[in-house]
Amino acid sequence: YMPTSPFLRYFFGLLFIICFVFSFRYPYLANADFYLTHIDEAPHAWLIKSLIDGAPFFFYFSDKNYHGITIGLAAIPFFWALGVNSLAYKLPAIMFHSLYILTSYFIARRIDKKIGLLVVFILLLPSPYVTTITTLNWPHHLIALLGNIMLLIFMKLKQSEQKDKKNLVFL
Repeated sequence: YMPTSPFLRYFFGLLFIICFVFSFRYPYLANADFYLTHIDEAPHAWLIKSLIDGAPFFFYFSDKNYHGITIGLAAIPFFWALGVNSLAYKLPAIMFHSLYILTSYFIARRIDKKIGLLVVFILLLPSPYVTTITTLNWPHHLIALLGNIMLLIFMKLKQSEQKDKKNLVFL
């Protein structure tokens, strides 16, 4: 059965991508407590937990000022659902990476309709380094996703009938 609605097709596609990415990284995620000892992740998870517990709001982690806390804030719903643990802190990386794969599909399909699924297949089977880095709650995933979204918006504005160049300035 193939859903006829594009929304349902993309929703089930995203669900498949998330399940595949999660299952492919299961050994890392099953041992998330062991792998949270990274120099960035453990203090950042502690700071987000402190923020939940009522610490003053901050925009940057205390030890890093080159990226904000957005990726850490994305872990809060997982903390509420799964409790405060290392697996819940790592799940936003899986979510953002899965959305990155889906937006890469949209870009590839906009370029050539025949290569969309090939791009998804290639991105679903990454190298061991990419597999490892996609289990770390770092801002790289969010940056790549936002880059894909901006490229999609740019492509849509470029191909639109309305040649309003003011919209391109906001990208």
